Amino acid sequence: MASAALDPTTRDRAAQPESASPGQKPTLPTPGVAAAEAGRSAPEPSASARPAIDAAEVSAPERLRVPWLDVDIALDELGLDKDGTLEVPESAQDVGWFSAGTAPGGTGAAVLTGHVDSAKGPGVFYHLSLLPEGAQVFVDRADGSTAVFEVDRVAAYRKDKLPTAEVYSSPGSSLRLVTCGGDWDDKAESYRDNVVAYAELVDIQ
Repeated sequence: MASAALDPTTRDRAAQPESASPGQKPTLPTPGVAAAEAGRSAPEPSASARPAIDAAEVSAPERLRVPWLDVDIALDELGLDKDGTLEVPESAQDVGWFSAGTAPGGTGAAVLTGHVDSAKGPGVFYHLSLLPEGAQVFVDRADGSTAVFEVDRVAAYRKDKLPTAEVYSSPGSSLRLVTCGGDWDDKAESYRDNVVAYAELVDIQ
C-alpha cells in the first residue's frame, strides 16, 4: 500500500485543540533498527506489571475500538515505504496495523497508526494526545477473541528524537497508537512531533 499524502496547505489547523496538534505522517524508522537497539533501550517491566497472559499463538487483528476516542473501525495492514518509514492509511479516518511486527496480544509491541487530520478536517486520532491513563483499548481478532489493553501514558517526541526501540519493542504484550503532533513546520509541510499512546495487555476476552 502506498503512503497517503495529505495536503497541509489546505487543512484547518486553527480548529485543532492547542494541546493536540495532529500531523501529516507518523514517521517511524525501520523496525530492524529498533530490534538491534532493544537490548539497551527497551524499558524494564515495572514492579506492578499486569498478570502474564498466554499470547503464544496470536490471531491477526481485525478491528480497533477505543471508547474514549469514539473509535470503532476495521484495521488495515501496513508495511514500509521505500524510505524505510511506516506506511500510513490512505484515509484520515482509517487506522493501520504494522503487519510485519507484533500482532496485538503477542509478546512485544504492536504498532497501530492513523492520521489526525486532513484537508477535510479532524482524523481518527485527532484527540490521541488527550487519551487518559487507564483508558481501555480493544482489538478484535480474526479468531473471535478480543485483546484488551489499558493506557499507561501518552508521550510526544520530536520526529528525529523518537525512541525507536521503546516504540517497537516491549518485554511484555504492549500496544502503541501513533500519530503526529507538535507545532506545524511550514518548510517541511508537516508537524514536528510524533504522539505515542502506550498501552499494556490486561485481558483476553
